Amino acid sequence: MDSQKRVLNKLVRDGIPAIIAKHGGSSETRVAIDDKEYDTLLRAKLLEEAEEIAETTTREMLLEELADLNTVRDALCALYDISVEELLAQQRKKDNENGKFEKRILLISAEN
Repeated sequence: MDSQKRVLNKLVRDGIPAIIAKHGGSSETRVAIDDKEYDTLLRAKLLEEAEEIAETTTREMLLEELADLNTVRDALCALYDISVEELLAQQRKKDNENGKFEKRILLISAEN
């Protein structure tokens, strides 16, 4: 089997380099240089996870990807010192003001 280096330049979970090594691979890593870069990387990871959610085809895959999305969300909350309570309170506020997605409403068009 040919070894091929892939350049990824993306944020990964803390245990990924060890998992790569455990399976006989090697990796090059670095730590985000500051909060600004970490924020940018987390937001890119959030989009990556959302795309993976959109591509799921089974309940099990959906569950796995939603869990990944929550881990990224938790990291963003930690970076900005947002507590779970504060996040849930904001969610409830928006749900009360705008509703949820329970009625499955599709907006076709709107005018001012």
